[in-house]
Amino acid sequence: ELNLRRNQITHVYEIDQLLSLQRLFLSHNQIQRYGDISCLSDCVSLHELTLDGNPMSEPVSSAPTSFSSSSSSYRSVVLSHIRQLQQLDQKPVTEGELRVAVLVAQEEDEREEEMRRRTLLKEHKEVVIKNISQAWLRKHTPPQDIDNSDSPPTSQQLPPSPPSSPFPLPPYPQLPSFLVDSCEDALHLYSSGALDAVRSSPAHHHYQAQLQTTQNAAVVLSVHVHYVDHQELDLWLGRVAKQWPQVKLLELHCNNLASLQHLNVLRQAANWTALRELAISPDGNPITEHPHFHSYAISCLKCLPALEKINDRLVTGEDREVASRHFGALEQLHATHTERMAGCSQDEVSFYLFIYFLL
Repeated sequence: ELNLRRNQITHVYEIDQLLSLQRLFLSHNQIQRYGDISCLSDCVSLHELTLDGNPMSEPVSSAPTSFSSSSSSYRSVVLSHIRQLQQLDQKPVTEGELRVAVLVAQEEDEREEEMRRRTLLKEHKEVVIKNISQAWLRKHTPPQDIDNSDSPPTSQQLPPSPPSSPFPLPPYPQLPSFLVDSCEDALHLYSSGALDAVRSSPAHHHYQAQLQTTQNAAVVLSVHVHYVDHQELDLWLGRVAKQWPQVKLLELHCNNLASLQHLNVLRQAANWTALRELAISPDGNPITEHPHFHSYAISCLKCLPALEKINDRLVTGEDREVASRHFGALEQLHATHTERMAGCSQDEVSFYLFIYFLL
């Protein structure tokens, strides 16, 4: 027996070393949560415990734990960790309380498993995105400029997969070459393979914990495309704009947009009539430094009356007039000749129209 009442105790350590301890009195101390006395779970001989008068046992408490909200839940949590207790706070432990304690323990294990799964998923996603980023940089960077100090991770550098999980992840080192990631109303696509994945069965998606939401067209309100060349975007934007017509934000990151001609890919977003904002990152998109970038982007998206911002710059009526004055003739040529040149690529069409316009 050990009596530690009224000692301003906040934590208890190594009491499990007292192998014969049967009765422990910790009433009227300053113990906030069960984690502060977790060593009691290993006290195999303990059958009587008092914790009344501690913040964790109070029905209404400011303690930052969900199980401090009521006396019954407090008892259930304690009993879920110390199953052999016969008395708690000088009250006998009933069979009903033990059954509830088992359920509480199961729920806690499930929460911890879910937290582990989410942490592992986040780590794996970060590794995949880094791998995709490095592949894109190697493709678009001259060999002499590549920094090999940040090379793709090897199998020894990767976080291990858990031995068993209700949400299995792709086995390493076979990293996926693309990633589709959905969070609430935002859809993030990494690498060109992701463009095909969102048009195929959801069963082909990597990391698809919440991808079922993408099946509802009204849910996806922002689309973020990373590490996809503008040529591939040209074939994809028109289709996906029909699939999710409610999109309000389009963000492009590392798409090798290097000239005004490349911005013609934006014309494929004509079906996004709700689009309010376009964000083209300067990373991997040199066109953002062009003096006519803003005007030409407006010209490409002039059919979208809801458009309010391009790269955090407001689109005003004056901006639209300037874009029309500078590029209106080119826009008319584009509408007239694109259909005639249906067999040509977007770059070929754009190049032809620029030459035609200059002449």
